[in-house]
Amino acid sequence: MTLAHHLRAALAASFAAGGSASALVLGAGLAFAQVGDPAAAEALFDRGKALQAAGSWDEACEKFRASLDLDPTASAQVKVARCLERRGALARAWIAFVEARKQNRATAVARHRDEIEQVIAAELVAIEPRVPHLRLRMDPIPTGLQIARDGVTVPLAAMGEPLPVDPGIVDLVATAPGHVPLELQLTVAEGETREVLLTLAAAPQVVEAAGDLARRPDARPASAAEIPPSPPGDSAWSTLGFVSLGAGAATGAVAIGFGIATANLVSDSDAECDADDVCSEAGVALREDARSLQTAGLGLAVASGALLGLGITAIVLDGSVGGPDDVAVLVGPGRLHVRGVLP
Repeated sequence: MTLAHHLRAALAASFAAGGSASALVLGAGLAFAQVGDPAAAEALFDRGKALQAAGSWDEACEKFRASLDLDPTASAQVKVARCLERRGALARAWIAFVEARKQNRATAVARHRDEIEQVIAAELVAIEPRVPHLRLRMDPIPTGLQIARDGVTVPLAAMGEPLPVDPGIVDLVATAPGHVPLELQLTVAEGETREVLLTLAAAPQVVEAAGDLARRPDARPASAAEIPPSPPGDSAWSTLGFVSLGAGAATGAVAIGFGIATANLVSDSDAECDADDVCSEAGVALREDARSLQTAGLGLAVASGALLGLGITAIVLDGSVGGPDDVAVLVGPGRLHVRGVLP
């Protein structure tokens, strides 16, 4: 009979006599649980060993974990710890070995206890130097500070202490009222002790909007002297207007150039075509090029008109060309006419 058989038989006998066996169960965490189904746990444990011997570690680990859930024993705990170690979860494997040792020492069965103790002690000696540690520091610590590591809250009492973590990527989030949240991702290597100094920047002051300021009981209306008016023609509207006018004029000039080039191509193609408008290969190519230039020229002409219209509108809105009674914008087929009085 194996060591696991002896342990399970003794626990089952104790349970049948009315006693209870408490053990630590590894799931989302390690917690004490009542013995459930020792027979099913034994079958799962044996199946896990067979799968492990065949090299099917993933399936074997599922069996060991299920066995531990049904009947928490030190031997099943050790198997689960070895599965975690194999996956690289060294911190969780280490704590699983520690809990297995506590469980082994608390069992009422003395037989094989020393042997299991030696096995667990050897495992701990081997894994402890490999477990990385993370030490978090912050000075000063702001009021209301909250820190989460991989989604789990880190108590403030743990600040400055080297805490075991699994090797690999660690996500840190630190928040505090009146401060900009800090999100940090770092990599911790096997056996490394990493020290991280966290710094939270103060949140920028929020400038009150005019409406909010007016609603404050201590607010007073601002006088005209306190808010100097912007000079006409010196605003963003004015800048936008003149830039658009310039761009529209330049685009229009390019469109005119395209129109001239189109006319030249059509003229050249006439020499390659007869009275029935049947053209040679060269004539066809020239007329195709003329069509392309014509299309591009029309597009540029439309863009030029839009830019000129935008420029004129922006200047009118800025007030640089007088009030609404002084300006008229007339739009007609193929033309855009502005009539007004400049200041």
